Amino acid sequence: MIALAKGKGSGTVDYVWLNPTTNKVENKHLRIERLDNYLIGVGYYTR
Repeated sequence: MIALAKGKGSGTVDYVWLNPTTNKVENKHLRIERLDNYLIGVGYYTR
């Protein structure tokens, strides 16, 4: 995520993460944008 933000400045990342609702490791999709020295992202679990 950091490498993407430092390189292109924006993009998407797919990874696995613990879903606190189901308590299971699930696939997650994230969209990030670099804004000055900040990394802003929004992610959601995929099925």
